[in-house]
Amino acid sequence: MGNEGQGNDYHGRFAPDLLAGKVALVTGGGTGMGRATAIEMSRCGAQIALLGRRREVLDDCAGAIAAQGGDALA
Repeated sequence: MGNEGQGNDYHGRFAPDLLAGKVALVTGGGTGMGRATAIEMSRCGAQIALLGRRREVLDDCAGAIAAQGGDALA
């Protein structure tokens, strides 16, 4: 989805340390806007807790965040 595959070449709208030291709980984090929000918040330095109904898509999103060097729990 979106720009998540761009790795280190991605330049987001927000400072990469904007959410450093924060934890974000993202509901619906496996797909759509929730996934995009979780990935962007991770790029801004937040640790992410993903919640949703389907474990598989949450694990996939957590993997995408980890691949970018982020920290996520599904």
